[in-house]
Amino acid sequence: MSGKKQPFGVEKKAKLISAIGTLLNYLEETQGISKIDILSKVQESEQKDILIPLSIFREELAGLEAISKYMKENLNLSNMEISHILNRSNKTIWSAYSNAVEKRKKRFEAVDDEIFLPAGIFRKRHLSILETIVDFLKKRNLRNSQIAKILNKDQRTIWTVCSRIEKKMKKLKR
Repeated sequence: MSGKKQPFGVEKKAKLISAIGTLLNYLEETQGISKIDILSKVQESEQKDILIPLSIFREELAGLEAISKYMKENLNLSNMEISHILNRSNKTIWSAYSNAVEKRKKRFEAVDDEIFLPAGIFRKRHLSILETIVDFLKKRNLRNSQIAKILNKDQRTIWTVCSRIEKKMKKLKR
């Protein structure tokens, strides 16, 4: 037999799923860790591996359009996979990608000295895409002027976004 991996058969998949289920039950019973917590952690770690280059947000596209276009064309992910990663509906991703293709025909090209964002930060929906990006950069101690330059936005726009983030975060803490 060659060194190629053989695809899982239906029986093997069923046995593997059963074994994973048994393990999850064991951890829940003995360690008090819920299955949902374990699966959420696995999902989070998978999404931390997907990195989005910051340069895609300098274009004329809206945030979700840029992310959808990059993930579909550069990472070869399906709309379903993208919707799962970003916690959006499949229809929303389809629409964002369609709009992006109309506005920008060519693929994104990476820049050498690029800043990357983990895709997982876009799962939480309490902030807009731009607010999420600015919040991520502010937590890395970048000043508004630096963020404005990186994103090709006016410094006053970044100030406004920061103000919105602050208001939304206060509201969430109540």
